[in-house]
Formats: sequence, structure tokens, C-alpha cells
Amino acid sequence: MNTKVHIGKLIEKKLKDDRYSASWLAEKMFCSRQNVYRIFQKQHIHPVQLGQISKILHYNFFLHYCDI
Repeated sequence: MNTKVHIGKLIEKKLKDDRYSASWLAEKMFCSRQNVYRIFQKQHIHPVQLGQISKILHYNFFLHYCDI
């Protein structure tokens, strides 16, 4: 398992690369924009929430935890 992953930064980068805003993600996740900014700061995130974000952004963030 890759323990050097900062998943929040990866989510933030993917969001910016796809030209979506934190407000857009917050709307899709049914949470506040502030909560999305908190996610960006987290090095670790609950797998259920990561799955939700992966589905919304059409990107498998779990791949960053594989050593393959």
C-alpha cells in the first residue's frame, strides 16, 4: 500500500484539471463548499466517501493506493 498518497490534493488536482469548481463538487456530494475544501486538506479519506468522489469525477482514486 502506498502510504505517501495525499488523496485530498489528488482530488483537488483532478477537479481543477476537469475545470470543475469546489461548489460544483459540493452540490454533487450534497455538502457545503467548506466541506469540500476540508477534503482537499485530508491525507486520508473514508473509502465510502472516496468511492462517491470517484464516481462523481469518473476517476478511480483507489488506483493511487496500489503498488502495481
